[in-house]
Amino acid sequence: RNFTNILNVADVVLVVFSIASIGIYKLNTARVEKYTALIEQEEEYELSDQAVASDIYYIILDGYASSSTLREVYGYDNSEFEDYLTEKGFYIANESTSNYPMSFLSMASSLNMEYINHLSDTLGLESDDRTIPHQMIENNRVIKLLKSIGYQYVHFSSGWGPTNYNQYADLNIAISRSSWNDFQTLLIQTTIADAFIKKFFQDVGRNRVINNFSSLAKMHEIEGKKFIFSHIVCPHPPYLFNRDGGSVPEAEFNMDEWGQAQKEYYLNQLIYVNKEVKGMIDEILSNSEIPPIIIIQADHGPRNTFIEGRYPTDDMFREGMRIFNALYIPCEGASDLLYESITPVNTFRVIFNICFNMDYELLDDRSYNSFEVEPYRFKDITEIVDYDQISS
Repeated sequence: RNFTNILNVADVVLVVFSIASIGIYKLNTARVEKYTALIEQEEEYELSDQAVASDIYYIILDGYASSSTLREVYGYDNSEFEDYLTEKGFYIANESTSNYPMSFLSMASSLNMEYINHLSDTLGLESDDRTIPHQMIENNRVIKLLKSIGYQYVHFSSGWGPTNYNQYADLNIAISRSSWNDFQTLLIQTTIADAFIKKFFQDVGRNRVINNFSSLAKMHEIEGKKFIFSHIVCPHPPYLFNRDGGSVPEAEFNMDEWGQAQKEYYLNQLIYVNKEVKGMIDEILSNSEIPPIIIIQADHGPRNTFIEGRYPTDDMFREGMRIFNALYIPCEGASDLLYESITPVNTFRVIFNICFNMDYELLDDRSYNSFEVEPYRFKDITEIVDYDQISS
């Protein structure tokens, strides 16, 4: 009888837990739907259909550092890569910073051309619910505007949460639908199958990055004008490549593998990425009948100088927020409107103004920090990460 009572109590606890989880999910879903409906009411997605029919490539190289960070923190001169891009016609925004320190915040902002500080009120300062920004990434303003004038949306799988697959894309390109998150990585590391499963995920991750670079170079084969979005989780960890493209078997398979000991891994992976980008750009530019628009941009910087449990210093903020940002915009007047300190929130405002005869007001270029635990508790650190501030 006692044993039966214990089981009954356990059953009740499990049922209550399940009902609570379902209830929370339903509340979050309703909140997202309500939020999305409000946004839809506020704006009509119309764009002037000018003669521009360029394909638009938006390539996010996750965690790619600015040249100043590479020079000051990693002792690496990235000028050869930047000179290559400049010779090809790219504009390098040498004083660009991220608007937010985490991928899901940064992309929700850049793809909707707005700051998202209002989520502090919508979700609360103590919330870590990412449902709404994930939805903002998937069903974003840039896509709606471009689809209104006949652009196709081609989405590349990243292997990471909200950019792994997009239900609104006309074409999803993936070698695998598998993805990873922090929980899965931790779980793998605690099982006896750690080595085998880690090797499997490493192979999937490597193949995804290699496939994305090679497939991006072939997008010209698809007829019609296209918006091509590829979030490549590289040079951000996990460290899957050495500088020659070989594997790194000794590296942990961990997306949060930042630290002083990982600086060499990070730099080697960045050098590999440079080689892949150069080959990709050569093919895109040589095979495109109409000169394309290409944005190669980091969502945030690296965090290898950050120390766990310690509040970041100004130098740590600068490493984490100063980013690589290169734009190829073959539209008349681009050189007059691009500027060195442009941030991701203004990327498509500038492109729509230059290439589609729109009149978007440019926003002040600001940088806001927050932390994983309370991602919507934003602090303005623009003056700290400004390029006039020299690292100590």
